[in-house]
Amino acid sequence: MNVKNKYLLADEIEKSFGKKVSDIKKEWKVGGVHYNGGSWGGRDEAVGYEPEIEPEDPILFIELLEYLKPNMTFLQFKKIESEGIWNCRVYEDATGEFHAEKTLDLVRLLESIEKHCL
Repeated sequence: MNVKNKYLLADEIEKSFGKKVSDIKKEWKVGGVHYNGGSWGGRDEAVGYEPEIEPEDPILFIELLEYLKPNMTFLQFKKIESEGIWNCRVYEDATGEFHAEKTLDLVRLLESIEKHCL
């Protein structure tokens, strides 16, 4: 299946699934140090914060997998999960804290299902 067809299939799946697949994401604080400006003496004050643990897969992701492949085995799921089906980005918010965000890449998910389940 070529890339164009996979994007068309992804659009069809999103329509028939009835939920916005592009909303499937995980987000958490990755920890680090941010600086509070304007402290005494004109120096910024460093404030550390602990990282949060990466959250579990969203229930919407699990529902999508059940919709796409209801008889998927646990081993198939683990293989798919290890395939890089999430787009990851790290960003700094307005307070200076760093966050990680993973959004589902439906085309990569479909490729992985095709590879491990069909």
